[in-house]
Amino acid sequence: MGNEPTKKRKRRTSFTPQALEVLNSHFERNTHPSGAEITALAEQLGYEREVVRIWFCNKRQALKNTVRMMAKTSPTAPPPPPPTHPSLNQSLN
Repeated sequence: MGNEPTKKRKRRTSFTPQALEVLNSHFERNTHPSGAEITALAEQLGYEREVVRIWFCNKRQALKNTVRMMAKTSPTAPPPPPPTHPSLNQSLN
């Protein structure tokens, strides 16, 4: 265990305001983008694909946590509608 070479962690990515605008706009339309969409966004914005994928994971988790906090602080208010997922919309049509 102690003899393994230590792996250096990658520096935290700083997103530009323009990139955040694009990512948030896409998230509002689709919280679960496909692999191809993630790749296209990464190329468009100039970030690694994995960085964009993790951004969506973190954003979904933050939304989930916000919904939980809202439910705790205001039990009489109805919860916001669940995020949309393209495959669910297709099965309803």
